[in-house]
Amino acid sequence: MATSNLPVKAGIVVTLVGLGLLLGEANRRGIVTITARLVLIAVGLVGVALLVLGWRFARRQPIYGLSLQGGGLATLYLVTFVAYAGYDLLAAVPALGCVVAITVTAGVLALVNDSRSLAALGLAGGLLAPVLTHSGVDDQLSLFSFYVVLNVAIIWISRQRRWQELYLLGFGFTFGVSSFWLLHRHVEEDWSVTQPFIALFIVTYSMIPAIQPPGIDQGQDTKIRALWWLPLVFGTALAGILLQGGLVGHLEYGMTVSALGLSALYGALAAYVQRTRPATRELLLSYVALSVVFLVLAVPLSFGTPYGAVIGTAQGTLLVWAGSRYRQEAVMAIGVFLQVLAGIVFASDLTIYVPGLQDEVPVANGFFLRAAVVAVAGLLSGWFAFRASRSRDLSVAISWIALAWGSGWLLAAGLLEIGAHVTTVQLSASSGFVIAYFLLAAWAARRLQWPDLGVAGLLVLPTMAVSLVVALSVQAHPFEDYGWAVWLLAFGAHFAVLRWRTHLPSELLDGLHAGGLWVLVLLVCTEVRWQVERIGDGVWPTAAALLAGVLIVGSILAGRWEGTWPIGAFRSAYVLPGCGVVLGGLSWLGAVMLLSFDGDAPPLRYVPVLNPLEVSGLALAAVVALWGRQAKLVGGQDLKRSLGVIWAPALGAFGTVFVSMALVRTVHHWGGVSFDTVSMFDSTALQASLSVAWAVLGLSAMVSGVRRISRPLWMVGAAYMAVVLLKLFLFDLGNQPTEGRLISFLSVGLLLLVVGYFAPFPPAAQEQPDQLEATGV
Repeated sequence: MATSNLPVKAGIVVTLVGLGLLLGEANRRGIVTITARLVLIAVGLVGVALLVLGWRFARRQPIYGLSLQGGGLATLYLVTFVAYAGYDLLAAVPALGCVVAITVTAGVLALVNDSRSLAALGLAGGLLAPVLTHSGVDDQLSLFSFYVVLNVAIIWISRQRRWQELYLLGFGFTFGVSSFWLLHRHVEEDWSVTQPFIALFIVTYSMIPAIQPPGIDQGQDTKIRALWWLPLVFGTALAGILLQGGLVGHLEYGMTVSALGLSALYGALAAYVQRTRPATRELLLSYVALSVVFLVLAVPLSFGTPYGAVIGTAQGTLLVWAGSRYRQEAVMAIGVFLQVLAGIVFASDLTIYVPGLQDEVPVANGFFLRAAVVAVAGLLSGWFAFRASRSRDLSVAISWIALAWGSGWLLAAGLLEIGAHVTTVQLSASSGFVIAYFLLAAWAARRLQWPDLGVAGLLVLPTMAVSLVVALSVQAHPFEDYGWAVWLLAFGAHFAVLRWRTHLPSELLDGLHAGGLWVLVLLVCTEVRWQVERIGDGVWPTAAALLAGVLIVGSILAGRWEGTWPIGAFRSAYVLPGCGVVLGGLSWLGAVMLLSFDGDAPPLRYVPVLNPLEVSGLALAAVVALWGRQAKLVGGQDLKRSLGVIWAPALGAFGTVFVSMALVRTVHHWGGVSFDTVSMFDSTALQASLSVAWAVLGLSAMVSGVRRISRPLWMVGAAYMAVVLLKLFLFDLGNQPTEGRLISFLSVGLLLLVVGYFAPFPPAAQEQPDQLEATGV
């Protein structure tokens, strides 16, 4: 198949789909019968032509010829089905005869040519015919009879050549079309007509591995052989119970009888395999396991959804316990599977129970108690499987599945109870419940020496992050509705888990410590902002929030934490990702404040630098500088080099923005200029002040560059001076009034004279301080 002519096969499939769509469209538009007959005859002739051409090409170009033959067979299937079920142009007996004839032809051609692909193409065409023209089928008897004939052909051909792929092809189409029919077209009153066909399909595909067991197919690897019979054994079982649910679920004991019937079927197949093929142990155990599953499942199904779910869960738990005692992984898997099925059945009726929960007694009600049984059963099953695992892959997987299943049910049941009975503090109660469960699970994991359960403790931090985001969205502030108590519990649980889980990978531990700091700073800043906003306005709330974050980071960076836990023990985590990310966020907030806030802080009058906005900005800059020194101590060489490269430009940019915006706010408050871009642009006082301020910055950099023998620093100062000169001649000279021009030019001119005296030239790297005396420095 992999080396076959893919273009011709793709062309056959596309042509077949096009023909099917053509016939479906003709039927949808209600074309008259004679026209439909002519269309079908034409399409049928196309199919015959493909068969003839394929036969002629079969010897010269085998792959091409076989593909054409398959396309012709598929086309004839399509025409026959549409003529019978879509247009009533064929009676039942002639249509059945045509299908049988085409199927026999497909089988004979496939066997004569020894071609899997021909068999697959021919049978796929027949299986696709109802799918492509499903809009014209209104009789399940016609549809399922058609598939019975095709499945008989599939079994006969596959047994002749052991082409197991055909089994999977028939299985997929048969159960897919059956599911579609039951979901969209089935009428409950017609279940007795459809039931024999569904039962026949289930029996047929369940027994195929027994009558042709996987172990006798020669020339194939064992793992490859298993690929075809595993889907048939377990896929048919699952599809069968689901189809039966859609078919007889409305009957009082329909599902119970179905489960018993499936149990009897798989028990009989197990007995047959034991008697005739005792060497095929895997197949025998699979049939036995399915027989037990359906037998056990029949009991809860007979009691209805609520009690049936509890009984099924209890039975599943007992199976897991028994399997763990005797190290039988298959039995444990059956037990967990039964619990999952019982839980799904119970969950399917949640829309019935949940709306009436508010009228029930909290916790002591049928829904919560049944959900608690499902949850506890899952947790116990996880514990049993863990004790029996001994590093075996299947037992470990069973343990994890059961643990996740039980935890999920417990959390879901608790949250639904809170939603039904708690009205005013739902978010706090929900967050507290989830965090308390994770904390309890982490504690129990230590006591039971069950590390899998301890993973729940790692979910405390994500829960805190989600709770904070939700609180900021739906509450006025995070501490509202007893939120303060929940956050005390949350951080206590977070650090307790970190204290207990010291054996985790270092990268994960560092991330958890840093993440806790991120949540803490965001929580404190948002709460401080809300509290200050109640008593002050203007810049006070935002400045207070910024200072709160700065104080937290500053205390971590400046404190003496050697030998303490957690900051001393995880110094690198708190300094680099912890404080680094926090300072990145605080710097963004500080930049927004410096660039867009007018600095109004009633009742205080604005004083440059000595005001809440700029004091908080300077405090932030100081803590960033402190972080830079600490980061160089705990970071590697790459970090040191990176900080060395960006430090001076960042400091210069901050100083320029800080001074410039301080001048803007000064002109606004003291000069009465509106705090907007246009007004500030036209302000003579501001433009003159900016020219002088930037010139002073340039002068300072150039003089410092000479004294420190730093050529780059002198060049930065020179760049400042160049910008000032451009501003003077390109903007101030033509746009400022006489007074502004005088102030700007005289001030800058005097500063340039000072520069010419103290720092006229950039220093050379090799110059020493005594060599500079000759220049008058």
